[in-house]
Amino acid sequence: MTKSNRLPQELFQAVTPARILISIIYALLLVCFTNAVALWYLNHYPRNTGYLRVTQKWKLLLDLKQPVDWLILGDSSCGQGIDPSLIEQTLGVKALNLCTTGDAGVINNAWMLSEYVKKYGAPRQVLLVHVYDIWHRDILWGLVSQVPLPWGFWNQFDPSVKPGVQGSLDIFLDRHVPLYSKNLSLQDALAKPDTLFQTRDPLTQSNRPDFFFTLVANPENVIAQRADHVKFTQNNKSQLSQVNRVALQQMIDLANQYQFPIVIVNSPIDAKLYQNRSFQIYYNQLQQSMQAFVAQSRWVHYIPEPVTFNENEMTNSDHIIYSAAQAYTKTIIKQVNALTQP
Repeated sequence: MTKSNRLPQELFQAVTPARILISIIYALLLVCFTNAVALWYLNHYPRNTGYLRVTQKWKLLLDLKQPVDWLILGDSSCGQGIDPSLIEQTLGVKALNLCTTGDAGVINNAWMLSEYVKKYGAPRQVLLVHVYDIWHRDILWGLVSQVPLPWGFWNQFDPSVKPGVQGSLDIFLDRHVPLYSKNLSLQDALAKPDTLFQTRDPLTQSNRPDFFFTLVANPENVIAQRADHVKFTQNNKSQLSQVNRVALQQMIDLANQYQFPIVIVNSPIDAKLYQNRSFQIYYNQLQQSMQAFVAQSRWVHYIPEPVTFNENEMTNSDHIIYSAAQAYTKTIIKQVNALTQP
């Protein structure tokens, strides 16, 4: 018997509406299963540290069992720049660093402050720390979605926000459809299988969950970013976005109502960037806007002059290493006490 050289062929079954429906259902189930796996994976091994920090710090606030004296709010420059342990050791108080990321905006700070006041009343001191270039930014719904509160929480806080159809869709996709909304994180995970089940956080957590730091400077990155910041300040005028303006007003209103001090300070800054003329012009515009804004309250203070560092003490233009964070924290403690102590 001769062996056939013919290739095997698929046998096609008759196409019927029922079989088409079953195929569609199987495909949808496969997508849902894959999406669920991706959701579980990114919840346990997040690749985006900005998103991670928002969730982490909100959980610290929601799980807080007792009031604190110093409530520290702001962005990531503060998250790795203000050491709450040093504040506690220096002043004999209880401090909590709830700084997240710049793109979360001042509205995230206002919501956190509102949540804290609702639980414990007025803190003894609020410190608000931001980089100079967050004040113009608009709301980012992807970061709103990282707040671990039920759907619609943004309508319950003051100030409330209305995401609209597109914003609501962004929040839904970011919370529930990582195959679409977190595709870059998933691509990164698949491209680096050796780090698949490792923490991607570039910072080291201290002996407490609210402070992260790094020991290693990145002067090359500081120098590279310097040119970007100069270009940005040359091409833009300083302004407060509407959402940041409303959020800051809410924080001032809370300070007035409950009579507690808020001190607003600038992030650490690359010393050579701060000396640049274009940067100085932009920065002076910001200082004037902020001073005019806080003048309405005797409880709110703004420290206009930043604390500067050289590139060997920084990881980028406004983030510092651990040793510099100790110096920065000590300076801020002195400045705050000079303003708020009788």
